[in-house]
Amino acid sequence: MRAILGVRVGVGFTGLLGLLVAAALVAGVPTAQPALAEGGSYPPVGQLGGGTPTDAAIAGGYAYVAANGVLDVVDVSDPANPQMVEYCDTPGNVEDVAVVGSYAYVADGPTGLCVISIADPLHPVQVAACTTPGWATCVALAGDYAYICGSGGLRAINVANPASPVEVGSCSTPGAARRLVVSGTHAYVAADTAGLAVIDVADPANPHVVGTCDTPGTAWDVALSGSYAYVADYDGGLRVIDVSSAAAPTEAGYLAMTYPFRVTVSGSYAYVSGYPGWVRVISLSDPAAPNQVGSYNSDGYPYGVVVTAGYAYVCDASRGLVVLDLTDPVVPVEVGIWNPVGYPNSIAAAGGYAYAADGGDGLSVLDVSDPSAPELVASGDLPGTRDVAVAGGYAYALDTWRLTVMDLSSPGAPVTVGQLSGISEALAVAVAGDYAYVASAADGLRVVNISNPAAPTTVGLCDTPGSAQDVVVSGGYAYVADSDAGLRVISISDPASPVEVGSCDTPAYAYAVAVSDGYAYVADYWGGLRIIDISNPAAPVEVGALPLYGEYFRAVAVSGNLAYVAADEDGLWVVDISDPAHPVRVAYYDTPGNASNVTIAGNYVYLADSNWGVMIFPKLTDVSVAGQVRLAGTSTNIENATVAAYSGAVLKRMTVTDFYGIYRLWDLPAGTYTVKASKQGYVTQVKSSVSVGSGTTYVNFNLTVSSRLSGQVKDRDTSANVAGATVTALLGGVVRATGTTAANGIYVLDTNLPAGTYVVRASKTGYVTQTKSGISVAEGATTYVNFSIAPVLLKGQVKASASSSALAGATVAVYDGETLKATATTNASGVYEIGGVPAGTYRVVASKPTYVRQSKPGIVVTLGSTTYVNFSLQTSGILKGQVKDENSNLPLVGATVTARSGGVTWATGVTAGPFGIYEITSDLPAGSFVVIASKAGYINQGRAGIAVTAGNTTYVNFALQPD
Repeated sequence: MRAILGVRVGVGFTGLLGLLVAAALVAGVPTAQPALAEGGSYPPVGQLGGGTPTDAAIAGGYAYVAANGVLDVVDVSDPANPQMVEYCDTPGNVEDVAVVGSYAYVADGPTGLCVISIADPLHPVQVAACTTPGWATCVALAGDYAYICGSGGLRAINVANPASPVEVGSCSTPGAARRLVVSGTHAYVAADTAGLAVIDVADPANPHVVGTCDTPGTAWDVALSGSYAYVADYDGGLRVIDVSSAAAPTEAGYLAMTYPFRVTVSGSYAYVSGYPGWVRVISLSDPAAPNQVGSYNSDGYPYGVVVTAGYAYVCDASRGLVVLDLTDPVVPVEVGIWNPVGYPNSIAAAGGYAYAADGGDGLSVLDVSDPSAPELVASGDLPGTRDVAVAGGYAYALDTWRLTVMDLSSPGAPVTVGQLSGISEALAVAVAGDYAYVASAADGLRVVNISNPAAPTTVGLCDTPGSAQDVVVSGGYAYVADSDAGLRVISISDPASPVEVGSCDTPAYAYAVAVSDGYAYVADYWGGLRIIDISNPAAPVEVGALPLYGEYFRAVAVSGNLAYVAADEDGLWVVDISDPAHPVRVAYYDTPGNASNVTIAGNYVYLADSNWGVMIFPKLTDVSVAGQVRLAGTSTNIENATVAAYSGAVLKRMTVTDFYGIYRLWDLPAGTYTVKASKQGYVTQVKSSVSVGSGTTYVNFNLTVSSRLSGQVKDRDTSANVAGATVTALLGGVVRATGTTAANGIYVLDTNLPAGTYVVRASKTGYVTQTKSGISVAEGATTYVNFSIAPVLLKGQVKASASSSALAGATVAVYDGETLKATATTNASGVYEIGGVPAGTYRVVASKPTYVRQSKPGIVVTLGSTTYVNFSLQTSGILKGQVKDENSNLPLVGATVTARSGGVTWATGVTAGPFGIYEITSDLPAGSFVVIASKAGYINQGRAGIAVTAGNTTYVNFALQPD
């Protein structure tokens, strides 16, 4: 486990924090542990992994590989050069995968079934899951159903809607269901020690066992061809079972072989994988007498075999995804391989290469010259490698009993030049000058002279009281993470006589250590991150700690004011150590496997993610925004306030304040930001136009206590409480707070509400929104606002007939005879809702300026149900003109102009001054009208046959004679 030295910066902020801490102590404030700052997600820029492939499905030029807990997507469009392109982590442990259409269906261990969209294979996304009892090991698809098998028996899941899978039936199996295949109305299950079980799934809601056939060993897998089932019977060879009678399956033949795992059938051949390391080709020309006709031998652990389009894809838990050319089915030829980096314990990086110590395969070499696309260029040497260090053109690889020195003159092809054997329980190595320092669980610290790389020689030993797990060297001292003995400080001024000079116990199990600028950072396994002042190596003392909130801290690397921690199943943590007394997590990434080691080289952080592979992250910069959040008008710090920086509307960084109200947002590119501080119970404060260049920009906040709005929402017709209603508070047209009612109909808005006069709305689907204006709210006080919302009785949409586009702002009115009962206005989607009218028969009218109103009589409203009434409004024609006095030729103001057709008045206008102009813009359908002008004291004048067209203006002038 390598630890990288770094240089600490940000003294100004550390000094500020020190003064604050001192002030708090003087005031009697307890030095409580800071709250965990969740920080923001910290995604990698590149990864090379895959874990241990066990099964796969092939579709559309991609292999979807079940690989030790995740689903890997491997491009196999060129079978000779398979390349991993992406992965999808799942909640459980990916055991098996089937692909149909644009979805991958995953048997996900404890989760049951996971459905993953592969519409874009480069971006697989989980869209649904269906939890089933036990541990799901296999999945098969048939029609609208996915069948899961495992320790929970057989489960039938309806996946007609892949985004909403629903279990519809299940049945127990005679033994643990390991694998299955579905054909027609039957599922054939490899049922462990019970052999083969045949299950009727004609009715997926009622699956049931109809037949069994015991096998002599343990049934691990099953394939089907015609009326025969082929069972890979661990300890019992390949068993051929006649299933022409589902109720009475009978063994028809067998072929003895040792430890078969998987079987697949293609054409007249079966391909059987097994231990130790082989794939056998079995002729099935006579099912009663299966005969081996070919084989492929591997030094790995082949499991699942998929045969398609002339190739066999072998999931080898040790070697990766192996592609075999089956041009001659009896002579499989390996033509391609995708090698995952499955179990890296440690990682070092230098000169555009990363070196991963893989406990299974040995030393893996990755070309990381392009960090976004790392490439595996060498692997397989030195099985059992635990740690690796790189210095001076050499790699120093450590397994549990020897140190191997490798020449990196050709970095992609290291050459062993020297070895030192006989090291007991070696776990970690660090290099400084002409010496390598080995942490040994049995011997403590071993000092090895490497001045001649071809002949490494032990020159000194220093036993430690615990089990040495890790070592880092700095300034004439070796710092050893010594398990339950904490941190040990060993003077190496004389490498031949190393001697312990100081120690500092830790509460748990010191697993790894990094040193930077006078501090040691100890990954204390379940004890979190311990920060120890080593300015006096003879008297190290702990000054701060970050407790662990999950799995284990297994490694740590430091650069500047940040520590990068490998946190096992919790992935990679980034910790702000600008004040060593109060470390705060500021970023994280939950990796697919178990984060075991971390190192820093150049501008990148390299993570060994044991059980999965290697991930590469950008190193965060020291450019930051920092400050303190306090209660306005006081010196009271606000802990756990959220502080976020936005570039425009895009969230760039987010964190929370610690015990002292202090925050820091790391790694902000130069630019101008809006920074917001918020917390429940307070009014959000926004600082705009915050300019960030280099170093630290300080932004402090003073939050006021929020006012509160509370009340109850009830159904207007039944007085029942309405749960799930949304209550929104607006101040000056801006939404300030939103909440949801509980089961008792009560809501509470207690955040981001400054004093003022509010508009408050209550809404819920199926109810008409109710709005209350002029709600006066005082600072820090509670104002009660209750609502009685009416169920929607009338609902519909208003559109423009010409374009079919929605009409916003249209008025919909309900009339009982000529009495107006209710009105509503359409929203941006043209939708209206009306409630609160009694049951009855009504006329409903829709209107909007520049359109022709539409009336629908005989609309029946029934309480308790919604009546839908839609409208399609025609664009109105326009009548415009002037009315004058015929004698004087002067304009007449206040004259009425009426448009009639078929004896019905359609629209009316009035002339206005100073020129006596009228304009009728609504309610004029295309057609021929009689247009009449009238005014008291004048004789009416009418004009017949006036043609009106939609959207166009027709001009009609009048000259009225005095009466």
